[in-house]
Amino acid sequence: MIASEKDFNQNTETLRLLETDLLTKESELSTANETLNNASTRLLEAQNNATLANEKMVLQKQTVDEKQALFTKATQDEALAQDQLNKAQEDFKVDTTAQEDAKQAYDLANKTYQEKNHLVVETKKALDEAVKQANLYKDDTALVQNVTTANTNYQLALSDQTKAKEEADKRKAVLDEKTQAVILAQGAVEQAQKDVLAKETEKKNLEQELASLTQTVDFTQAQEELENAQKALQQAQDDYNQANASLKTAQNNHNELNNEIAEQEKNVATLKTAYENSTTAEANSFKGFLNYVKAQNASNSTLVKAIDYTLQMFSDKTYSDPYGMWNEFVEITQFTHMGEKDDASSLENIKNSIEMLKMTNALRASKNDPDIKPLKVSYEEMASAIINANANGRYKYGHTGALWGGENIAYVASAGKGHLFEAYRYYKYNKDKVWINDPESVSQADYNNPDFLKYMLSDTMTHNGLIKDDVDKGIDENGIKLYQKVGFTNYTEPYLYWYNLEQAVKTKYPTQADYDNRKDKKNSDQDYHSATGHLENLLDQYETTGVAYINVPKEGTNANGKSFTYIYTYYAQRFNNYPKYGYAMSVDEFEQQLNDYQTYLNNTKTNYDNANTQLTSLTNKKSTLEKEIQTRQETVQQKDNAVKQAQVAQESGQKRVDEIKQNGSPTDAKEAIEKKLESVENELRDAKNTLATLQQNLAILTSKKDEAVSNYNQQLDIVKEKDHAVDSYKTAYDEATKTLNQFHNDQKLAQKNLISKQNAYKKALEEQDKAQADLTFKQTEFKSATTSQTEAQDKVTQAIKQYEEARKQTKAKKEELDEATRILTELVNAHDNLKEALEKKELASEEVKVLEQEKSGLEEKIAEVKKTNEALKEAYYQNNNTYQRYLTSYNAIHDHNLLNNDSSLFNEYQQAMQLYQQAVLVEANARIAYEKALQQAETINQQLIEAKQDLEVKTKAYNDKLKELFAILNVDSEIQHHYDIKDHDLDVQIMTLQNAKSGLDQDDIANRLYNKENIEVKVIYDKDANSDDVYQLSEYAHMNAINPLDYFTLSIMLKTADGISSITSLSQPITFSIDISSYLKPGRTFYLLRLHNGLIECIDLKQEGNTLIFTNDKYSSFLLGYKDIPTTTIQPKATTSAPTKEQTKVVATGDNTSLESWMLTLIASAGMAFVLRKKRRDSIS
Repeated sequence: MIASEKDFNQNTETLRLLETDLLTKESELSTANETLNNASTRLLEAQNNATLANEKMVLQKQTVDEKQALFTKATQDEALAQDQLNKAQEDFKVDTTAQEDAKQAYDLANKTYQEKNHLVVETKKALDEAVKQANLYKDDTALVQNVTTANTNYQLALSDQTKAKEEADKRKAVLDEKTQAVILAQGAVEQAQKDVLAKETEKKNLEQELASLTQTVDFTQAQEELENAQKALQQAQDDYNQANASLKTAQNNHNELNNEIAEQEKNVATLKTAYENSTTAEANSFKGFLNYVKAQNASNSTLVKAIDYTLQMFSDKTYSDPYGMWNEFVEITQFTHMGEKDDASSLENIKNSIEMLKMTNALRASKNDPDIKPLKVSYEEMASAIINANANGRYKYGHTGALWGGENIAYVASAGKGHLFEAYRYYKYNKDKVWINDPESVSQADYNNPDFLKYMLSDTMTHNGLIKDDVDKGIDENGIKLYQKVGFTNYTEPYLYWYNLEQAVKTKYPTQADYDNRKDKKNSDQDYHSATGHLENLLDQYETTGVAYINVPKEGTNANGKSFTYIYTYYAQRFNNYPKYGYAMSVDEFEQQLNDYQTYLNNTKTNYDNANTQLTSLTNKKSTLEKEIQTRQETVQQKDNAVKQAQVAQESGQKRVDEIKQNGSPTDAKEAIEKKLESVENELRDAKNTLATLQQNLAILTSKKDEAVSNYNQQLDIVKEKDHAVDSYKTAYDEATKTLNQFHNDQKLAQKNLISKQNAYKKALEEQDKAQADLTFKQTEFKSATTSQTEAQDKVTQAIKQYEEARKQTKAKKEELDEATRILTELVNAHDNLKEALEKKELASEEVKVLEQEKSGLEEKIAEVKKTNEALKEAYYQNNNTYQRYLTSYNAIHDHNLLNNDSSLFNEYQQAMQLYQQAVLVEANARIAYEKALQQAETINQQLIEAKQDLEVKTKAYNDKLKELFAILNVDSEIQHHYDIKDHDLDVQIMTLQNAKSGLDQDDIANRLYNKENIEVKVIYDKDANSDDVYQLSEYAHMNAINPLDYFTLSIMLKTADGISSITSLSQPITFSIDISSYLKPGRTFYLLRLHNGLIECIDLKQEGNTLIFTNDKYSSFLLGYKDIPTTTIQPKATTSAPTKEQTKVVATGDNTSLESWMLTLIASAGMAFVLRKKRRDSIS
């Protein structure tokens, strides 16, 4: 009992402790149940709230989703509106740009059309004038008739002259015959007079003798009569001698006059020949001038040799250097057309070039350097300059390399009225906004204006390290005075660039190092020696020089497309040291020789006319003298008759005196005397009758002679008239022939001008039509662009309204969404409160569970204790009431679970659990929906992958079909030659012809091919390019020292049912090749320039042997050129064989392989350019 009690007590103690713990746990459990109760209360509240919130949350979630959808749609609508607005604004911007571009294009097209319209009007005027001029020269019938008539008149005049002379000769023979007959009749009359006189004297003597027989003879009277007779005889003899002397003087004068006339006729013929020769082309040339100087200085052997050598230069076949700038072996003397109007050898051009010689020495003198002496002029250097200027103008611009010595060359292009005038027009317009159209209104003082000189110089300061502000470095006040002194003209202008421009370089960069170290270098810049080479030539220690220029008309158009006849003036100045025969002269002496020759030419006509007048005077004098001789011959005859009569009287008187002296008294012969007297009287009567008959006959013969003299003189007058008529008709015939020839020349020129003007007018009409079509097109485009812009602006306005409305809608929807989201958030928060309550309930439940587990553990232990004490239960039952009560209380607590006792809390719990489980279910459903959406997305993605794969398959099939269709599309090539450009037409071959297809619209072409439409694709190689492109490419080449070799055009033509179009670019370039075997030389580099859409590019070239390879994806105009490595060689004057080369030390003034061209003036409307070149001193290259 004691042990059991002990055990019981121990167990009871243990039970007590356990029960204490149980009480503690029950207290804790009570607290936990209180917590659980509170949690249940909150859970109930939360459940209620959650129930309401869940309903609201579901509705609100729908509302939020709806608001979200509306907000999303509004956002999308806003984004769409924004995109539409952006697009509308971009479209508006594009359309505005397009409208502005269209407006500019329309304005430009309108301006172009107005210009073309004006050009049509101007070309039509020019054409009408050309037609008018051509019509003037349309019919040469009148002129031919004039020539025929003049020739007929001339031949008739010659015939009349011959007949007149023949008639004059006949009349002279008749006159001689009549004169001889008169002389014979006069002799007979004289003899008859002598006979009468003798018979009268004899009769008188007989009568005196008879009278003396009957009267005393008066000896004194007889003596007086004898003396009187002797005096009369002496007087008659003196008169005869005087008349005969006058006759001989007149005859001598006549002989002398005949000689003088013969000499004068020779002189007239010589002067006539001289006059006719003075009008020939050769006479008005450098050659005619040299021949004149040679004739005037025939005794100067040095001068004669120098002239002969110079004349031979024009006859020799001189060739260009094939390794020089020309790269050709060409006879250059063939381009000199001696004496032609615009040839460098014409006398007019030679006289004008004096200004260039004077300018040269003026510039040299300005240096005040004793080593820089005035240059002299040599005939050889003048000839060299003439030959090279002509070769440059008529064949190819550049140093020919054919003649020894230094050289400066240049050319200037001008349209219309002279380069300097055109430049002054633009200067005046830029300065005063005034256009000048009359060259006569611009004086030399205007050209000498310092401001104009500086304007001309500064306009060229665009390279070689110069800018416009460097003008004062090139020309100062003294330099301006030099041009004012000599005159700034078309002939001194080159020196502004040869000298002053390069002096600016020299001043700004005194040394080559300064020049090489300059900043802002350009591709067009030259090396230092090239940039100052002209200046070096002008100031070098040469001894002689020669200058020349040639004017060459060329047809062209300016930047506005207006046709012009450009006048290109090519200048050449030569420099050397040693004339071949040592003959040279000062510029003044050379000018004086030219003036003397011009005076000689001017005087040939005057001398010829004066000599003709003098010959006519001598002929008239001869005629007068012949009349005087005839009169004096008659006088001599009369005086001779008087002498004879006086002799008879003197003889009779002498006989009478002698008889008186002898007889002293009459004789018995009275009868005989009377008989004889009768016989003498009969003889006297017969003699008088004979004399009367002879005198009558003499009068008749004299009358006939006078008539013959009159007829002869009249015929001489007729001969003179015929001579004058022959000269007049010859002059008229020559004038008519000259007029006809001039007419034919003018006719050819008028016809050529007419064709030119017709072409210009036709081209102007075409350009006008093209411009009008372009204007109409541009106007349509402009209207369309304006409409598009207006529509785009309306769209922008509408888009802005839509965007603002969308923004409002988005904002409203956002506010609604925010409000719904806020409400949903509150509901979610309520749901979260439920979750929190559930969590707290769960925590409380967990605590209850733990406590219940602990309680259960204690109960198990109590049960064990109870089981242990079962045996003691009976023994201690009576003594342990307290235990029993406790046990009863314990069992009561143990048997009634709080949860079972609190059914209301349990129900709330169950409801909360149901809500929770429903929420979990919703989440699970959402997760299932999400996973299903993922599966759908995966399915759609797989479908997308499959669709993409299908697209790739179909794309490949489509591309294969395209390739199949394109395989049947053939690409051809074609060679054309539309333009006439003086270049080397090289052979350009197309290597990858089919690449031309890469520029086509494949879908469009495939559709056309599929529909079996005929399509042509051609790659066209034109051997030349149009003149505008050639001009731009050549100027670019000049600026970059590239020698042009060949201009050509590449284009691609597409012909479809819609018409012909051009393809200007490809995605795959075509490969081309050019054969250059004929143009290869050591040190030569080739360049290919392409002009496309106004941009010039240098295309890469690959050289394979004799072939250049290049690829090209843009199709326009091209220039193939080259550069050579500079050489330092000299070349003696070329003969009929190729020249040889010798090494020598030179001072470089340029590079024979570069195109050292400087663009000095380029005026768009007049198309003017001034390009300068120079060559190495003492070198032909």
